[in-house]
Amino acid sequence: MSDSPQTCSTTGRFPEEHWRRIWTTNMLERVNREIKRRVRSAGAFPSKNSAMRLIGSILIDINGEWVCGRRYLIMPPPADEGDLSDRECSLVGE
Repeated sequence: MSDSPQTCSTTGRFPEEHWRRIWTTNMLERVNREIKRRVRSAGAFPSKNSAMRLIGSILIDINGEWVCGRRYLIMPPPADEGDLSDRECSLVGE
């Protein structure tokens, strides 16, 4: 992949050494597992709003951990290179 031109996604706008961490969905999967774990332990909810309040508080807790905790991704923001739709995309292996 290092020999190919930049990909037609926002991940291609970051330095190549950050691509592995950006391409994975580990952080998102961890958030979903935490929500499922805490919803299961709470049991049944009397209304949709009570479930949404619990999920919202879980997301606030996770956000607080990410802000105050160890930084997983330390990188500068991507350079503004315009709209990605104007780039020519090619399939990998062409």
